[in-house]
Amino acid sequence: MGKICKRQTLIVQQHFNLLKAFKKTEMEKTKWISLIFLLIACNVFSQNMPELIENVKQSVCENDTTKIVSLLEKFEKEHPRGSLIIRSNRALAKIYLKRGQTQKAIEKLTYALNYVPEDKEYYYRELDSCKAFLDFRFGNYKSDICVEISDIFLQEKDFENALIYLNFADNEHFPYQGGCLNGILMYKSYLSQKFADYYLQIGDTAKATTSLLDYFMEKDGDYILLTKKLKEILLKKYTKEEISNEIKKGIDNLKIVAERTKTNPIKVVRFTIFNHTINKSAYQNKKLKYYRTQLTNDESIKILLSE
Repeated sequence: MGKICKRQTLIVQQHFNLLKAFKKTEMEKTKWISLIFLLIACNVFSQNMPELIENVKQSVCENDTTKIVSLLEKFEKEHPRGSLIIRSNRALAKIYLKRGQTQKAIEKLTYALNYVPEDKEYYYRELDSCKAFLDFRFGNYKSDICVEISDIFLQEKDFENALIYLNFADNEHFPYQGGCLNGILMYKSYLSQKFADYYLQIGDTAKATTSLLDYFMEKDGDYILLTKKLKEILLKKYTKEEISNEIKKGIDNLKIVAERTKTNPIKVVRFTIFNHTINKSAYQNKKLKYYRTQLTNDESIKILLSE
């Protein structure tokens, strides 16, 4: 085990020991335990580990957010080019939000969004031979930060900026998970809920419905949450019988169509409900009966039809 690996293992062990020590404290104090990992991890770049750990333990016990802010700000000044700056800024933003200092929270998140670390020690996964830390996946962080900023603007009724940052998360900073389709669908499902929340806030239930319809049947995401939210919206406009009839009509009118791509033509299943068409990839050898059965037995569809 190399020097880096041993050091990481020590840090993680310290983290687990601290979690064990604080497991019986009240909920308010445990809100800050997540910061312990950050502060201990920061010691990779510091020589005063024992002192910093003691400061963190004391701050958590006393629920001293002022001291935690001071420790995080101090770390940023000492290591302005490190990869952990992204995490420290996000942690600071959460504290500022708790204090009602919205503008400071936005500033910290915006800085983290635009930050590019210069150190390489944790930037590449291959350096983390013992897997004590996963790589930081900065693309993922950027999309999450965009959502966090959007949430703040939405709470502040700044709808223009809320939508701008949601679109950043869905486009420029979308985490393609190394091309993993499951990961892509999972994050798209997550964003569909965020878009729905935004459209509901501005009173556009049609767009909120459309945002959810595209992904409510994706089992890689939180389909139960999405389906329940979709059902809640639909019930404000339709009766249960109308919802049932619309879904039945959509299943009866299911279509398989051929679409051309840059390489080869593909088959697509088209399922239209509530004036919105959902496209799914089709198997080459499956008939409409197969897909109708699949939809009839789909758990999301069953939730929509349940009492």
